[in-house]
Amino acid sequence: MPAFADDGSDDLLRPAVVNRFYGPVEAGGATFGTVQALHDRPAPAAIQGRVDPREIAAVTDRYVEPPLFQQAAQRLERDHLVVLRGPVGLGKGASAIALLNDVGVHEQYRLLPIVGLAELLKRRFEQHHGYLVVDWEPGEPETESFWLALRTRVAGFEAHLVISTSAPGLTGDHELVARMAWEPPDRRRLILAHYRNADAEIVDRLLLELPADAAVADITAATSRIAAGVPITLAVSGVRTGAGEAIAHWWNRATPAERLEVVALAFLDGASQRTFEAALSRLHGQIKPLWTGVDESSNVLVLRTRRDRVSGDSLIQAHPDPIAGERRLRLCFASPDVARRILAELAGQSQPALWRALRDWLEGELAIDTIGPVSAGLAALATVDLDEVEHSYLEPWSTAADHPLRQDAAAHVLARMCDDSRLHNAALQTVRSWVTAGSLAQRRTAAFCLGGLMGRLYPMEAIRLLWALVERGPADVAADALGRLFGALVASRSAAHLVLRKLRQELTEHNRFTGDENMRARTLDVALRILSLPDDDGLHPHIATMLFRDADRVELAADVWHGVRANSTTRSRASKALHRTVVALDRLGGMQTSTALLDALARGAEDRERLNHDLEITARRAGDPYRPRVAALVPAQPTLPSTLPPGASED
Repeated sequence: MPAFADDGSDDLLRPAVVNRFYGPVEAGGATFGTVQALHDRPAPAAIQGRVDPREIAAVTDRYVEPPLFQQAAQRLERDHLVVLRGPVGLGKGASAIALLNDVGVHEQYRLLPIVGLAELLKRRFEQHHGYLVVDWEPGEPETESFWLALRTRVAGFEAHLVISTSAPGLTGDHELVARMAWEPPDRRRLILAHYRNADAEIVDRLLLELPADAAVADITAATSRIAAGVPITLAVSGVRTGAGEAIAHWWNRATPAERLEVVALAFLDGASQRTFEAALSRLHGQIKPLWTGVDESSNVLVLRTRRDRVSGDSLIQAHPDPIAGERRLRLCFASPDVARRILAELAGQSQPALWRALRDWLEGELAIDTIGPVSAGLAALATVDLDEVEHSYLEPWSTAADHPLRQDAAAHVLARMCDDSRLHNAALQTVRSWVTAGSLAQRRTAAFCLGGLMGRLYPMEAIRLLWALVERGPADVAADALGRLFGALVASRSAAHLVLRKLRQELTEHNRFTGDENMRARTLDVALRILSLPDDDGLHPHIATMLFRDADRVELAADVWHGVRANSTTRSRASKALHRTVVALDRLGGMQTSTALLDALARGAEDRERLNHDLEITARRAGDPYRPRVAALVPAQPTLPSTLPPGASED
């Protein structure tokens, strides 16, 4: 059952976050997009960047070797490159991690899955490090010479690379480059690895209940639920791939009215009955003349009663509102996958005119409270007809500068797509094209996407693309998105330091002696936003939280502050941000870290004197009780008298 609005209002399922495009937004660690499901489970692991050792341990602790594992490990050890090929659901991603762990690499890093071999040939690999490209999507067909060159390059750096792909064109093993047709592990061993004390009877029953083509990840998830006490039938309900046949059978014998109801609910999941009926009536008016096999003058497409809608073998269920109870019922599907299967049936039988009518209806239904379910429905449609979603919704909506709600909805759809392993690469490719060749409106939409879940999945690529938008525009929106991404990475204990590393690089390139003056101003503005960004509660700067957790990044943070303080136009604001960070570190219990930060900033006697002076003034203006401690952290220097009259602002 989906989560509903918690205030008892007669509205559709409320989105957890709704961001608008009317102006710059500062939202700390917020996630752009209405991704309701993300609030019910942990955020997915990043698809780009360093693999957390805890993730490696979690994978290898319960990993069951498939038939070709030892052969693949030997080839990886010898050739430094292995390709795992096969359809989705074989566990190739976990196998890539296990293989790299087996050959004993020092660190593991995920590379961008939409990168081509030519780009891989240009990159540098670190010695004794392992790299994996999961769900790789090749562009142009690559020749054997490319593969051989890649193997040679990786081996030359004494690194190891595992690529997994379901691309149909990549077939056949090769003596020089192993491209192995991967197979799933033994199911019984897999179940016992995730439910180690399971009775034989439970294992046997689970093996009978699981569909023949169930994915490895779905099997392990179902097994973990059973181990936690969930009944077997309920635990495997979400992996019943045979449900598609059942829905296809239901669709073929359903009346036009029943079909219309489930199509509407695919985009209105969680609506109250009254809201649903009003929207259904509008869809009825749009689609009745176009529905296959229904004459416009007939009464076959008659709206049904509420009781009939949820009775019998209906796919629709009614649940009491969490606040209003039985006095207000909300409609949803029995399983989240029903919407996708319904839309698959619709896609297989519909004409272009019906798709146009459906788009007109959805555009009329768009409102702040409906963006969540509408975007979820479109993301479900994208799993069966990506072209329709891209050409009828994402492209026109992302350019609709005069319809901010449509731009908002386009970004929400992409956020939903990022939460689906079948779609996140396609979502990134769409945003990439908007950044490099899109209109101003599309670049704005791309910035909001990159500052949210997409940025957390692809942090390095998101930073690169957002900086391209800082250079090309809209700079303010890109700067805000970088700030939101930095806050989100800090909050999720991810690679927030990558943002600081980019800032250090740009501050060095655009210093006061070199570089374009306009870009120098933009770079300083972005850096100040990052250094000043408060957390969601407004208690501490995000950078203070990051440094408290990871004191090894003190030198990196000091380099960024030094670059901003070196400019006379930003020195005062940088000092204020530094003061707030030092105070926050003290309050968090990180006095050693704040001391190290100030020591790293004080580069010579003149720097020490200037830093002490700036912090004294800033603390005095703030009336901060921590002022004596802040001043004491800087090596003792003669205290400089303030040259400002009482009450005057340093700015």
